[in-house]
Amino acid sequence: MLVVASQSVVAATQPPKSDGAAALIGQVPAISLNDPGAPGDEVPFSPGETKLHWTAPVDEGGTGRAFGYDLRFQPYAAGPINSDQEWQAADQVANEPAPSAPGQRDSIVVAGLDYGAGYFFCIRSYDIAGNYSAISNSPLRVSGDTTGYDYILGDVNGNGVVNGVDVVYLVAYFKGIGSPPLHIMSADANGDCIVNPLDVLYLVRYLKGGLPLVPGDC
Repeated sequence: MLVVASQSVVAATQPPKSDGAAALIGQVPAISLNDPGAPGDEVPFSPGETKLHWTAPVDEGGTGRAFGYDLRFQPYAAGPINSDQEWQAADQVANEPAPSAPGQRDSIVVAGLDYGAGYFFCIRSYDIAGNYSAISNSPLRVSGDTTGYDYILGDVNGNGVVNGVDVVYLVAYFKGIGSPPLHIMSADANGDCIVNPLDVLYLVRYLKGGLPLVPGDC
C-alpha cells in the first residue's frame, strides 16, 4: 500500500502575506513527462514505481529557493488534477525531496502504486511563510513505466485498469464485432509494434502472472 502523508500536515490554503513574509513562489514547478533523465535514469524501475522530474522554482523576486514541495496524485479514472479543489482532494505523496537551488533538477520515485495502473500527478511549491505556488501541469504516469506514454499499456478499453475486460474487448475487435482500442498501441502487449491476436495471448499470460507488458519502441 502506498504510504501517503496526511493532507493536514501542510495546509493547502494560501495564507495572506504579512510584513516580512517571504514572497509567493512565482515559478510553477512543472512536472516533466518526457525528460530523458540523468545517467542511470534509463534503468527500469521496480513494478509499482514511477519517477517524476521538475525544475526547482525561484520566488517571484528571482532570489532564494522554495521551502518545500507538496506532490499529489489521483487514479487515472478521476482524470487530471486541473484545479485547486481537485489538488486539495488528491492524495499526498510522502517524503517529497527538499527543494534544490533555483533552476536545478529535482525528482522523486513514487513507490507502492498498483503495477500497470495509471495516475495523474500535480505539484505545488511553497515558501517558509506557507505561501503556495499555483498548481503545476498534471501528467499521466503508469507505474512500472519510465517512458512517459500518454496511454496505459494493456488498457485496451481506456478505463484506466488492465484486467480481463480488456482481453474481451480486444477479442471482439479482432472478430469485427467491437470497437478498436481507444489508443491502438495500448493493445500492443508484447511490444513488437504490431497489434494482432498474439497480443491477446500475451495479455492473458500477463494477467495470469506471466511476463510484464512490454512497451514497444515504435
